[in-house]
Amino acid sequence: MTRALTATEGIQRKSTQRALWVGSAVLFLVGIFGAGTVSELLAYLLVVAAAFLPTVLWFRHGRVGVPILPAVAALHILYYALPIVRSREDLSEYSPASILLAAATVSLYLLAAALAAYPMLSRVRGQEGKKMELISGSQLKTMVFLGLGLGVLFLGALAAGSLWWLGGLFGLVRAIALTSLVVACYFLGVARGRGVLRGRSWLLAASGLGLAILISWSTLFLIGGLVFLLASSLGYISTRGKIPWLVVTVAVVLVSILHAGKEEIRNRYWQQGQEEGQSTGLLGVPRLALEWFKAGVNSLGTTATGRSALDRASLLQILLRVEYLTPAYIEYMRGDTYLLLPGMLIPRFVDPDKTKSQAGMDLLNIRYGILSVEGAEKTAVGWGLIAEAYANFGLVGVGGVGLLLGLVTGALTRWSAQSSGVSVSTLLAIAVMAGLINLEQDLSGLLSSLMQSTAAVFVFAAVFRLFPRGRGLPRPHTSLPRTALPRQFESSVSPDLRPR
Repeated sequence: MTRALTATEGIQRKSTQRALWVGSAVLFLVGIFGAGTVSELLAYLLVVAAAFLPTVLWFRHGRVGVPILPAVAALHILYYALPIVRSREDLSEYSPASILLAAATVSLYLLAAALAAYPMLSRVRGQEGKKMELISGSQLKTMVFLGLGLGVLFLGALAAGSLWWLGGLFGLVRAIALTSLVVACYFLGVARGRGVLRGRSWLLAASGLGLAILISWSTLFLIGGLVFLLASSLGYISTRGKIPWLVVTVAVVLVSILHAGKEEIRNRYWQQGQEEGQSTGLLGVPRLALEWFKAGVNSLGTTATGRSALDRASLLQILLRVEYLTPAYIEYMRGDTYLLLPGMLIPRFVDPDKTKSQAGMDLLNIRYGILSVEGAEKTAVGWGLIAEAYANFGLVGVGGVGLLLGLVTGALTRWSAQSSGVSVSTLLAIAVMAGLINLEQDLSGLLSSLMQSTAAVFVFAAVFRLFPRGRGLPRPHTSLPRTALPRQFESSVSPDLRPR
């Protein structure tokens, strides 16, 4: 048995090494052929190397615990590195030195996070790091179907407009349902990677995941469904040590088509009286899906220019604008956005007029001329932790927030490595990872959901305890730190951010 496990681990290790080498080679070639100048290539490689480092370190430490920082860091390639080599018009007004400085800023942030996170894993023993394997197949299935059931039930009721009676408790119920759904998506990937979900059970689980994504996308925002997809993919990758290329390819093609038709379909439905972010209702979901897909295919087949899904994801132009204006034209904010946090921590059912979670982001958008006061009431432009930190304290702030990110994610990864797969620590680590992969959040908005997220993990763990468990296998324990699942949102199309 031990020899068989060792052989399996060796195969997985080689598969992971191969995936890392292939990924590195592909990204390097993208930079070589995409960069117009040596300066652009250097800026691109700075971000890619810093974003790849947490994944390499996590692999060298035996792939223990939930890979929070590797997942978050890798997304910085999409948001900050790839826009450098795509010859975007909104970056053409900035000098090569400015772009190189922005790339160095992102690298500083990621290196600080890695520096703070990975010393915590150096003392994790091999057996401690394998406690995820203590979950039985029946436990995995219970967790997957319980979370999918709660999540789909909530999303369906929300789409049907049946949750109006919750009032101020809506945020808490939403956190419980969506946290349960994200956890279920991650363990769906784990179960598939371990071969637990097969045949009818796999078909049922995949159908539940697809239904959750479909209902989530009926709000005409893509971010919710993408988080579910990414969580399940990360669960599979962390278990099998290889990337499901077919699933990734299909997902990229589908998201590209939907993004291409997003503007047309939003204009069509929102002009018909549907409020922004509101679902079309359960009965209207199939028709909306067909219309949206058709609009996307038609849009891709025309010669009209527009922003691609990759361009839409960029946060680089925000950072360039902030570094161009601060402190030459706009003084550092010296923590003004962070001071909004106490007012956000009050539950809405206690104070209906509490500070909204987007207050910090609105303050930044108005101060830097990205949105007017009236515009901030109708739409949102995400900033991310890096640009916000620079606007407050410059490079010192960027390094400090990076260290904070590394300490939190490192502690949660180590804690999940030392706990069973059904422990509250593991559930919380998964929930935090799913929240952090939305890079457009500001720090106060990220931390404002602390109480709701903690309650959501406790409730899900308590409900899970009511179901039968495998013989000799642990139930979830309830010792956890105070940490949060951030509220997820998708910002609107960013306006022109060229320097004035």
